[in-house]
Amino acid sequence: QVSYNLETYIQGISDVFGMMHHAIGRSGGAESPALLEQLDAMMSTRADIVSVALFDDAGRLQLDLPNVDLKPSLRITEESWYQSALDTPGHLKISLPHVQNLYLRQYRWVVSLSKSISFVKNGKPANGVLLMDVNFNRIDELSNRISLGKKGYIYLLDESAGNIVYHPQLQLIYAGLKQENVELALRNTYGSAIDRTGEEERLVSVQSIGNVGWKVVGVSYLSEALTTSADLN
Repeated sequence: QVSYNLETYIQGISDVFGMMHHAIGRSGGAESPALLEQLDAMMSTRADIVSVALFDDAGRLQLDLPNVDLKPSLRITEESWYQSALDTPGHLKISLPHVQNLYLRQYRWVVSLSKSISFVKNGKPANGVLLMDVNFNRIDELSNRISLGKKGYIYLLDESAGNIVYHPQLQLIYAGLKQENVELALRNTYGSAIDRTGEEERLVSVQSIGNVGWKVVGVSYLSEALTTSADLN
């Protein structure tokens, strides 16, 4: 159920991003008040959208919602979401969760969606990157809904680099007080396996989330009632 809910949620925010991308690409100009009004209406349909911004191929801001001051020290062309969008033209990129660092005095925990885009600037064709930041809280809530016994839990894994996207004990992992056998989860696209690397044997159940490159990993302890991988479907 977790993987289905997350996949549905991510598809929903991707659809809104696609509509904005299409509207900007078909607009007569990125500076158009009518375009800003249209984008604002789309943004208002979802409370989890934190901000939308369009940058040209030199990293210069072309439009943003809401209209908030960028950090003066910011170098857009060096941001990972900007570079990954340009490196893979036409493909929607979804980042790992991070603290939003674009705006002054704003430090929300977000996931960034970015994609290369062609648009009109002052009557001339231009290229750049469209960015949409989404509040990570909703993904956190969806990941917390399933209980796997008294000690079990669910975490999210980025399968491309093996990075943990979400974990209920992430701070303990960063502090070196807890270890997670991500290699076992990375080896399995779907199904379950026994993890015997810790003090207690654990059942690790894996389900991939389509179109994102993330995996839902359920960890339950064999000393408790076994929870099957079907709970993650």
